[in-house]
Amino acid sequence: MSTSSTSSGPAESGQARSILREARFIRLWLATTASGLATWALPFVLGLAVLAGELSAAGLGFALAARTVGFLVAVPVSGVLADRHSRRAAVLWAGLAAAAAAPALALSLGQSVVATAAAAAVMGAGQGACRPAFQALVAEVVAPTVGSRPTRPSPSPCGSPP
Repeated sequence: MSTSSTSSGPAESGQARSILREARFIRLWLATTASGLATWALPFVLGLAVLAGELSAAGLGFALAARTVGFLVAVPVSGVLADRHSRRAAVLWAGLAAAAAAPALALSLGQSVVATAAAAAVMGAGQGACRPAFQALVAEVVAPTVGSRPTRPSPSPCGSPP
């Protein structure tokens, strides 16, 4: 008995290409790594400023609260903008805003808690504004390269959400 199968994707036809060879995926991975480091670094650097005596514990709390407020305000606004405009541009401008605030934050340490908090708020807003557009970019970059894999997530081994 002979069976015939039809191939529906590049993985089944033997023409699969590793996702690690895709320039778009590599750029996305590098951006994810840089974003993760930047998000992690702010509280760490502010903690070092407390140890160095450049920032009080109350100033640290104020700066981290300002960062969180900036993040939370930017996420819904940037989500709408990312749906209506270029996601790449949204990620770029959000990253540039956060990057521009980093030197301002460094220069304000030990000078003014309000300036430090303002810079932390801009950094938080940049990080928050990046999030919705970045998550949409993941779907755009990864989905075309995975070929015949399902686009819908498989059920969680822990069960479905309520």
